[in-house]
Amino acid sequence: ERSLRERRERRLLNLIQAQENQQRRQSYIRNLCYHQYGWRPLNDTTFESMISSITTHLDHLIVDDTNRLIYCFVPKVASTNWKRVLLALNTHTQSPDPLTIKGNESHVMSPAFKTLNQYNSTEDIAVRLRLYLKFMFVRHPYERLLSAYRNKFERTYSDYFRLRFGRKIVRQFRSQPSNESLDMGHDVTFEEFLRYVTELNTTDHKREFNEHWRPAYDLCHPCAIDYDVYGKYETLHSDVQLVLRRAGIQKTVEFPKREDTYSNQPSSDLIHSYYGNVSDLLVDKVADIYAEDIQLFQYDRGIGGKDIEN
Repeated sequence: ERSLRERRERRLLNLIQAQENQQRRQSYIRNLCYHQYGWRPLNDTTFESMISSITTHLDHLIVDDTNRLIYCFVPKVASTNWKRVLLALNTHTQSPDPLTIKGNESHVMSPAFKTLNQYNSTEDIAVRLRLYLKFMFVRHPYERLLSAYRNKFERTYSDYFRLRFGRKIVRQFRSQPSNESLDMGHDVTFEEFLRYVTELNTTDHKREFNEHWRPAYDLCHPCAIDYDVYGKYETLHSDVQLVLRRAGIQKTVEFPKREDTYSNQPSSDLIHSYYGNVSDLLVDKVADIYAEDIQLFQYDRGIGGKDIEN
């Protein structure tokens, strides 16, 4: 009984801390958006006009009308497990288990959901943005890039990224590449990948600037959309619990643990080994590409994947 009481007290304290963190994040993001990026707080007269200007860019905001949720998914930031949770919630079973849904199945859009850009009118979009619980999760850009590289170019279950992007990267950034590398794109180095990312056109988000390494700022529009929860990978557990509780589903579904879904070494443990031979100049270029993510979500521009929020 004492142990149970102590666990409950810890959960309550963690929830209070997560809520306080959230309030600080929201205040910081709103102020920075206004003073640095020129985004003014929206009101009823400007809301729908703003939406019409970004409607085509709302394809990463998944809408769950049943539970009145809007989740902006950022790949490589626990997005697979969040999609599992949303799918499990809509299986209409009493105790849905997200782990019964395979990772690749979670990325196939369920008929139960739409993305926000698929609604017929700006009014339909505006109503949901006003009334639904909106949340997104971010990760230090350096760590997210490393995770994308390891997953799509090093340990890949599919040749798609190697053929689609790897061959181009080898051709563009390697002197005297072998014919095998040009044909397969199978041995892209981390430095070559970073050089490729830093030379991308940030406005070309539909083609070359793939979602797995596109800035969260461009995927989720945190200055245009006032999210209820800005979650971070660095505080994943507490932020997840905050979302589940605020959505009223904390007793219905459990967010999968990392050890239940991933067996590989965390990218956060490998930052220095991968970035160790990357020049300061190239790191600075990477930081410039992800400047909004770094500033809005209070990350350090230096190597180490640090969260300087506190």
